Formats: sequence, structure tokens, C-alpha cells
Amino acid sequence: MVVTSGTIEEDSNFDPEIDVLKLRLALKEGIEKDISVENTISQILVHRSNNQRQALLELYQQHFNVGLCEDIQQVVNDGNFFRTVTALLLKPRNFDAQCLQKAIMDGKEGVISEILCTRSKSELADILQIYEAEFESTVQEDLDNFIDDHWHIYVSIMESPRDTDSSINEDKVSEHTASLIAAEQSKWDITKSPDIVNILTQNNFSHLREVFKRFQKREKGNMEMVESSIRRCCSHKSRALFSDLG
Repeated sequence: MVVTSGTIEEDSNFDPEIDVLKLRLALKEGIEKDISVENTISQILVHRSNNQRQALLELYQQHFNVGLCEDIQQVVNDGNFFRTVTALLLKPRNFDAQCLQKAIMDGKEGVISEILCTRSKSELADILQIYEAEFESTVQEDLDNFIDDHWHIYVSIMESPRDTDSSINEDKVSEHTASLIAAEQSKWDITKSPDIVNILTQNNFSHLREVFKRFQKREKGNMEMVESSIRRCCSHKSRALFSDLG
């Protein structure tokens, strides 16, 4: 099985009531006695799955009529630790939306391509909806305004009807492998190999893995060669699209 998301598993002994009380006690002691509570927060949050952390957020609010993040912020400085804790307490797609917005604002195209290229069709739809609700702007609008090059490729990814099943069409695998080889020969010039974008954005990940596997079996071809060719022939911005799918 290919792991494509978080690897923290559900804690089989999870008791949200106990966790919430431990957190509250540690936070109150931190406020009153000016002691560090980072260890307690870490030991609880990093060993709970995202679903379990969401349950803690809800229960904490119910019991104490205040948000867990608000209490943590009173005790922990606004630094890397607090940002990490805040990220842990976000739902996965909300976290993606925030990372995507920051990446667009900062011009971090590697992050943009990683999120857009590696999320499923339904996950991407959720991200786009959350993004618009949180930032009162669409991803497409922000890409157009803040990303000079290749924004149209990212729009194609968002609009592509990626296949959602896991079927593999052998004829298409051969066809797409040949297209990948042709793209390599054109030094990954998308204007000369425009079908590459559609291949990478419309086919399911099982199919793409088979294409990459077939490419790797060539006598003079492997995925390291693809990456090497892209690095030599493409700008760092355009090769991000390929590296996150490879």
C-alpha cells in the first residue's frame, strides 16, 4: 500500500477526557507558575491522529468555553513551537489551504505544485473551497496576481478531471511512456510536448506510477534520469510540476 498522507495512527487507548484535563492543568500551571508546558502539549498532540486532535479541540471548548489554541497562546511564545501546534490542530485540508496561500504570496512554486499535484480530486475541491472562504479570493485569482510564470499550468491542474479510480490501461501506459520519452528528448519543453501536462494531471496515480515504472525499465532510462534532465533543462519553477509527480 502506498502511503500518501499522514502516518500518525489512531491511539487505541485514546481518552479525550483525560487528555483535555491534562492539557488544561498544564496550561493553567503554566500561566500561574510561569513554567514550560511544551513537553505536555507535545506528548499529547503528536501521538494523536488528526481526527483525535479535532475531538480534543471540540471537547476542550465545550468544557472550558475557550479555544485550546487561545489558552496555548497565553503560555507559549508566538514562535515556531506555537506555529507547529497550530498546524497540528488544523484539519488536513485547512492546513493545505493555508500552506497554499502562503506559498502563492511568497512565490514558493515547489509548495504550490506539491499541493496541487499530490491531492486527490475531492481533496483539491475541498482545498479550493476552504481557500476562498478563508481568504476571500480564489486560488486562480491569486495565482494570476502573484505568480508570473506557469500559473496557467497550475490552473490546468485545478481544472483537470483527474481519474479517481485505480485502473491501469496498458495501451495508455505504453502511449504515455512514449510521450514521456519524447518530452525528455525535447528537453521538457512543454510547448513541444503539450500533452505531458494532460497526462500528469488527468490520470490516476496508480496509472502514473505504472508509466514511471515502465519508463524506469528502459535500458537507458530511469526516474533519476528524468529528474536530472529536468534540472538541466528547466527552470526551478517549471520542474517543480514534474518532480512532485515523479
